[in-house]
Parts: sequence; structure tokens; C-alpha cells
Amino acid sequence: MSSDEVKAALQPLVLSDEQLIEVSRRVLKAMELGLNPHTKNESSLKMIPTFVRSLPTGAETGKFLALDLGGTNFRVLMITLDGTVANCQMQSETYAIDKQQMIGPSNDLFDYIAECLKSFITTHEVEHLRLALGFTFSFPCDQLALTSALLIKWTKGFKASGAEGQDVVRLLEAALIRKGVKNIEVCAVLNDTTGTLMATAYHCNTCLVGLILGTGTNSCYVENLDNVLTWTGVRDEPNQVIINTEWGAFGDAGELDFITTEFDNEIDSLSLNPKFQLFEKMISGMYLGEIMRVVLVSLINKGLLFNGANSPKLAKPYDFATKYVSEIESLSSNSSGRIKEIFVEHVDGSLYRFHPNFKSLMEKKITELIPSENEFFLMLSEDGSGRGAALVAAVASHDLHRKLAET
Repeated sequence: MSSDEVKAALQPLVLSDEQLIEVSRRVLKAMELGLNPHTKNESSLKMIPTFVRSLPTGAETGKFLALDLGGTNFRVLMITLDGTVANCQMQSETYAIDKQQMIGPSNDLFDYIAECLKSFITTHEVEHLRLALGFTFSFPCDQLALTSALLIKWTKGFKASGAEGQDVVRLLEAALIRKGVKNIEVCAVLNDTTGTLMATAYHCNTCLVGLILGTGTNSCYVENLDNVLTWTGVRDEPNQVIINTEWGAFGDAGELDFITTEFDNEIDSLSLNPKFQLFEKMISGMYLGEIMRVVLVSLINKGLLFNGANSPKLAKPYDFATKYVSEIESLSSNSSGRIKEIFVEHVDGSLYRFHPNFKSLMEKKITELIPSENEFFLMLSEDGSGRGAALVAAVASHDLHRKLAET
């Protein structure tokens, strides 16, 4: 086996600065197209206005709720703010959703959620308070306003009838009424990307971008409202809005064809959604382990690795988890015995948080690509889907009270 032969086989996976700059240029072009109603259908980026326009200042006070629904468990959280960032307190409970609630009538599902909310506020003795709630709903939606989102399609095993095409905020509000809960006001519906930005902005008011790097990937950012030609809301201050890019789909219009490798094509062709979510398939935690498995199998088949001998674990699609990649990169060069063990063991991890080099590699490459006068830093968001949702509720409640006072 020649190391030069291995490097040559892997070379298509190594992008030059020129290629990365071209990718960024194409991302910006897709963003511009997606913000224009006349060209939005030409873009692979949906560029969805979230209707979240104000960022937290750190001076917010009060108790605020969050409901985080995106899988077979959901969480209810309450944060207590006293106007100082350092003293933000959080209490939370996790509730399981059984199979029948996932596939039965949607009223039953939302009634159960409302019952859990009622139990939560009773347990924490806040049933007498007026509570603003931020609703993180991690399913495909068409967002119409800060408190209005139509469910396009259930995913993740949910099939609750009577919900698709309906406003999920109205479904939750109706369930709260049926359960006799009168002190909770849904102030916002959002996804976890927006929550990530808000949770970080609470601690760092210069934060303008939220990025998800986990099982999937997505980003959002604060955009000048003058550039959002798709905006249908009121044009007043602040002259900005958070845009959800849905950039996991970048490349679906062919923008990434010039860097796509044989490994990417194999993973895409055997996926559940060929030709869709191409960027996500190149970089997210759900697929990185599989990319490595496909690369290893290719090297083995070419006789460049393991003397051409495959293993049962490597032969099975998606059986080489991304967490193995993180652990292997954490090991020193003299840990070959442990690397062999990884092929028969299971370890746990998450892409950005646990990969030993992801953050440093991002920082190094961003520094190389952007003008030297530009400054940036990366900060790990704490509980964007939960804490961030409650902060959106806090900001929305504050904005509402301010506008009422002005009138």
C-alpha cells in the first residue's frame, strides 16, 4: 500500500480555497434569489422570514415558558430572568409521546401536550401568573407570522391526523382552552436554528448568525429588512428580521455539482431522498460516518487498505457511526489498537460539540478565507431549541408591551 496512492484516491475530498470561495459565492447568490419573490423558485435556499426581529438585550425580566416538540419526547421549560444575564435560571421536564399519540387524531396529541403544560405550571406553582410561551416546532412549516405556522407535512414517524395544513399554534391554543389553561399565551413559533441564535445573542449581543451542526445542518442570520423583498409584514423598527435559510438543501439546484465526488453520489443515490438535501449529506452528523465508511470500502476494494480485506461492520450501510470519526480523530498516532476496537464498539457524541477538531478547523479556514480586517468568533449555543424559544417569548412579550405603551 502506497500512502501516495491513498492520498490520490482521497484528493477529491480536499477542497482548495478557490473552490470554497466559489461555494460561498454560490451560497450568496442562492440567498439573493431566495429573498426575491420573482426568483425565489430558482433558489435551493428557502430563505424563510421567521418574523423574529428583535434580539434579547439581557435586560429582560420575568418568567417565560418554552415548549420544544420535535421527536418522540418533548420538553417544557421555564426560564426566570432578573435583568442580568448571569442569573438566568431554568427548570425543565421531559415528557414521552407514545406511538398512538403520534399517529392518532391530532387533537389527542395536542390535548396531551396541553395537559403536560398544565401539570408543569402547577408543579412549579406559577398557574396564577400570565406566562408567555415560545413554541419550538421542528417539523416542516409555512410560517405566516410570529405566531402562525402551517404544518406542511409530519416527519420523524408522526402521522397525527387533522394537523397537516393547519396552524399548529391554533391547535395548541385550542387544546389549552379544552384543558382549562387560561394563563399561557403563545407568543412565538420557531425552529431550533432561530432558538440557537437567540440563546447565544442573550449572552453575546453581537451574535448575528445561528448554525446547527448536528444530525442535520441549518443556519439562520439577521438580515436587513430592506433586502427581504419577500417580506409581507409591517415595515417598522427594528429594520431587520431573522431569516431561516434551510441551507441543508443547498446544491439541490446543481450548485455543488462541481465539487461532488463519487462518494457523495453513492450516498445520495442510496438515500431515502435522492437529489435532495445535498449539502446536508456532505457535512452533517447523520452522514459523515457513512461517508467515511464508503471511502474506507473504496480503499479496501482498491487494495489500498487492510490488504483488501473488508469487515462485516464496514460492509453494512450506516453501521459506521459519525461518533467513531470523532473518537478516531481524538486518538494519538500510536493508538492503532484502539482504532481497531472502534469497529466493534459503540461510543456517543455530537458533531460540533464532541468532534475534537471541528471548531479549530472551522476557525482556521474562516480566518484564511475572509478579509483580515473582519473579526469573528464561534460560540457554542446553550440549549437553543429550549432556552432560545423562551427568550423569543420574552422578547416578543417585551415588544408587545412596548408597542401598547406607545399607543
